[in-house]
Amino acid sequence: MSDSFSTTSKIKVAVITGHHPYDVPGFTDLFNNLPDVVSYIQSLEDFVQDVGQARARYDVLVFYNFHQQTPDPMKGELEQQTFDALTRLGETAQGILVLHHALVAYDRWALWDDL
Repeated sequence: MSDSFSTTSKIKVAVITGHHPYDVPGFTDLFNNLPDVVSYIQSLEDFVQDVGQARARYDVLVFYNFHQQTPDPMKGELEQQTFDALTRLGETAQGILVLHHALVAYDRWALWDDL
């Protein structure tokens, strides 16, 4: 991850999207205009794959996704990564905010209901 990610004093927010269309410029502007916040808008797939190894360093996770199928670790590596990342939510001091359609994502998964 870049040096600015590690050294910023702003609140680092992962904004996790997917399976739901939205006004990209408007949505980006919303988060870019929050004072003292630096946001990183990304798909759920990018978040769970964590190529930049930043997932644990975000201060807040904002879910704005609408995935419906419960991740099945038996269906491949991405499904396993998704299952692992989502089942670990709440194990750290990261804030978690579930917005809009994400409130009814994974409608058959008790873990998401509990979140």
